[in-house]
Amino acid sequence: MNIITVGCWNKNDCKGNTGLAAVVGEINDDLKKNRYDFMVLLGDNYYPNKDTLNNFKIKNINIDQMKNGFHCFDQMPINKKLIFGNHDVEEAFTNCSILKNQLYIPGFDVKFPFSYELLKTGNELTLFFYLDTSIYSSSVMSDDLNCYKNILNIDPAKLQEQQHSFI
Repeated sequence: MNIITVGCWNKNDCKGNTGLAAVVGEINDDLKKNRYDFMVLLGDNYYPNKDTLNNFKIKNINIDQMKNGFHCFDQMPINKKLIFGNHDVEEAFTNCSILKNQLYIPGFDVKFPFSYELLKTGNELTLFFYLDTSIYSSSVMSDDLNCYKNILNIDPAKLQEQQHSFI
């Protein structure tokens, strides 16, 4: 089974001479030569610009910029799966806009908050788990965990318990 994985990636769109453009170009070239079963975007799928106001960091979330990054993958003839990282769920003060917008990106099989699938290649079966480790992370502030409650209507502690049972 051949899989493409990409993580911590979306700082800009793939136009011009950007790191994302180079990575997308390499993946597209490789897709022409090799057979891949699917691609997984591993989380931290968007990094907002950061500004400072009175010594306080403010995240400047540009939804169009975020979507443009995802559009880089639109023409890839491959099944794309999407999981989330801590930077995708840490926006409680902006109404969880990063996560909410990623949940509805067209063309991606979203695995939120956790999921699994059994895939067959030849005579082999492989079980894939898609887990959200952000709910356990000490780097995710307690206020940020409210995005889970906001979107799923599940208390983060209960979600941890559910994921533990799932595993």
